[in-house]
Order: sequence, then structure tokens, then C-alpha cells
Amino acid sequence: MFFGISSAFLRESLDETVRRPRDLQKIAGLRMLGYVPRMQTKSLLTVAGGDSKLIDAPKAPFSEAFRVIRTSILRALPSIGSRTLLVTSAAGRDGKTTAVYNLGVAFAQQGARVLLIDCDLRNPDLHRLFGCAISPGVSDLQDPVTRAEILGVVRHTALPNLFMLPAGRPPEFPAEFFESQTFDALLRVCAADYDYVLIDSPPILSVTDTSIIASKVGGTIAVVRSRNTTQSVLSNLIDSLHHANTPVLGVLLNDVRNPTADGFHGYSYSRQEEGQVHATI
Repeated sequence: MFFGISSAFLRESLDETVRRPRDLQKIAGLRMLGYVPRMQTKSLLTVAGGDSKLIDAPKAPFSEAFRVIRTSILRALPSIGSRTLLVTSAAGRDGKTTAVYNLGVAFAQQGARVLLIDCDLRNPDLHRLFGCAISPGVSDLQDPVTRAEILGVVRHTALPNLFMLPAGRPPEFPAEFFESQTFDALLRVCAADYDYVLIDSPPILSVTDTSIIASKVGGTIAVVRSRNTTQSVLSNLIDSLHHANTPVLGVLLNDVRNPTADGFHGYSYSRQEEGQVHATI
């Protein structure tokens, strides 16, 4: 028993992954927007177009989590003005594409006109969630970019005010495209036509594309995977965003396995029987 307890304490002390609120507080000025509980679900590649817990199970903890994060973002927006936001992560499979999609649904459910843009030109996935073709899309645009020239915008099947612009055909040099006036014009046109523009991008520590995009948006949200992203990787992620001169709205902690054990509150509260209130995680 002694060795078992000692082993558990040793593993805990050597664990450098991000999993608790205090792990995020070690970076000065970093705000936590909220956490998303782990959900046993289908792979992103097999999700049917239009699927979202916020639509199919609006009272589920997963759905409430994104409403909490939406509220946190709204509180941060007045300080930055622009509502063109980038969502990125340090590495692949941290959940940034799922976060972009569900945040888009959450904002659209408030009545806002929302556009999701897939700027992960190297490994695009948003078109799968909308059940549409990858092209025409972002990389197919040419000057001059006007509202009429933006082809490929898809409307969500269940939310008429939620739209998505696919990535388009893979370009030979994605970074050069994001540096171009064509991409600048796309952002200007979309910002004028939608209440919120949410951009999915590659992991910022993997390629330079994301740093370029980050320098052109109103703010950035970092997605961190619980018990997977280390504190040093998170620090490098935030440093990269600061070097891109983009306001960092905060961190979305994804895939939290046991919220109560990691120091989080629950996301469910309901009265199920007369005289009894039930709160669940």
C-alpha cells in the first residue's frame, strides 16, 4: 500500500500536462475560456453533415460547455473590437476543428449570422462536418474578391444563419496565399457580411500559415487537450501567438476526463423530481 501510494504521488508530481485551472494560471495574463468534457463520440471523419450535440442534445454537459465558452468570448470581445477570430492549437488532434464547428453553432443559436472558414489548407476537415465538397473554397479565390466572387459558401442544414467556406483545392504554397492581398480582401468582405467569422487553421507550432493568419484577425483562441498538451508546449503556443501580434482571448481546455477530480465545476443543473434538484457532470 505504501509503495502504491508513493507511486501515485510520484506520477502526479512528474505529470507536466495541462489538466487543471492552476496549470493555465502559470502563464501570466492567460485567461481560461472554459473546458469541454470528454464525450464518447464518432470520429470526426464519420460525423454526418449537420451533427452537433448543441442541436441534438442541447441540455447535455458538452452543449452547456460551449455556451459557457461562448459567454467568455463575448466578455472578451469588447476589448478587441473585431469579431474575426482564429481558433488554433499546438498540435493536431487537440480538437480545434470540433471547437470551431460547435462554437459556430453556439453563436448561430443566439441569432447571429456566422461564417466558418476552413484555412487548414493542408489537412482540411470542416467540409466533412457540413457534408459538402472541399472545392470551390478559400484557395480557389482570385482578385478581385467581392461578395459575389466568394463561391462555395455552404449553409447549415439545421441553422439557416450558419455558413461555411471550405478550404478549396490544396495550393502548392499555402503560406504565400495567406500573405496575399486576396486573403486580406476575403477577410474584409466576410467581416462586413457576418456577425462572427471563425477561422480553423493548422496547428501553429507545425507550420507558419497560422502565424500569418493570426496577425490579420481580431483575436485568437487556443485549444489545449487535457492530459496531453504539456505546460512547455502551451507556453510555446502562447509565445507564438504573441509574436504574431494577435490578441489571445484565452484557452479552451478540451477533452477533460474527470472534471471534479481536476478542480472544475459541473455543467448540468436541473430539477428532475418534485422537491429535488439534481446537479450532474
